[in-house]
Amino acid sequence: MKTHIESINTVSKKVTVTFEEDMCKDVRLTVLKKAQKDAALPGFRKGKVPLELLEQRYSEALLQEFRQELVVKALEHLKQSDKMDVVAVVKSDFSDKDKGQELHLEVELAPEIALPDYKSFQLDKEDFEVSEAELNDFIERLQKQQASYEVVEREAQSKD
Repeated sequence: MKTHIESINTVSKKVTVTFEEDMCKDVRLTVLKKAQKDAALPGFRKGKVPLELLEQRYSEALLQEFRQELVVKALEHLKQSDKMDVVAVVKSDFSDKDKGQELHLEVELAPEIALPDYKSFQLDKEDFEVSEAELNDFIERLQKQQASYEVVEREAQSKD
């Protein structure tokens, strides 16, 4: 697998990934075997459909699955070898190259943020004084907000 990376801007990159024929065959076989496990066609037991028949009948769906698997492998390769933190794939296009595949991706990367020296910051602490009158006024307002009036047909009792 070969990669070529072009920078569009600080967070956008254009990536071209070339997959060799051997890798494409391996991925295609993996996708076919995965599909074979769940395939049930008339005349065959579930999971026993021949790979060639699956490829004939479901070539479009398998091609999409094959390409998706190649995209996943390319993103893993970019993360491991090129140390790229891919956040989103904006666009992806495939083209056949000799007997392999070529994938053209436009990706968005997580921006690198340089933190300032936050350990040296000093904050001034303000002292607040709350008077007894302010505290009592606040408590009265809370009591009025939370008060409920219920009419009862009896004499008043304690804690009413």
